[in-house]
Amino acid sequence: MEGPGVGDEVPAGKVEICHQVSLKFDNGKPVLIPSSLLVKDLCACDVQNKDDDGNTYVKLASTNQQINFLICAKTCKNASLSNGAKMTELKNLRNEALKGTGLATSWDDEGDEALEPVSKKIRKVETTVTIDVHGVAVKLLCPAKRALVADLQVLLDEDMLSAVFKYIQPDCLEKPASRQYKKSGNFSKVKEGQEKKDDS
Repeated sequence: MEGPGVGDEVPAGKVEICHQVSLKFDNGKPVLIPSSLLVKDLCACDVQNKDDDGNTYVKLASTNQQINFLICAKTCKNASLSNGAKMTELKNLRNEALKGTGLATSWDDEGDEALEPVSKKIRKVETTVTIDVHGVAVKLLCPAKRALVADLQVLLDEDMLSAVFKYIQPDCLEKPASRQYKKSGNFSKVKEGQEKKDDS
């Protein structure tokens, strides 16, 4: 008996192949990176090759729980990278490299573009810059808008990510514990219709 062949009925629905990325740092547990933190370099795509969708970069959002756990879990479990000095240093290096490309005027987010003459407006496009982190050349993707204040976007590369993670790990500061309230009993429930007796 012959098996199914071309022309046979195919079940409804479509298969989509989803590629997920998990990162492991400092012998910690693998952390699944959300798709929202995986950014493609669209400018690097080969338009003649449909399979080439550009390089992938990891957005290091300092407020993201997965990113914080990935980098800080070995240091302190309840940690945050927000407002970290080391992260700020790397952003400053990125901004200096970006200004060095000669596109400083088009990447300046401080000015009001709406007030600029049309002749002076420059179309913003994403670009990449390279900074040195502990002797490792780290490639960063700079978005088309608000690049000078954007989160770091590091190329999905083991050596580059390792260098960046090690550099910003000192920023892993313990979050302040949430305030706890103890029951004093002063506001215990009383039967409806009755007032609490005065202890005095």
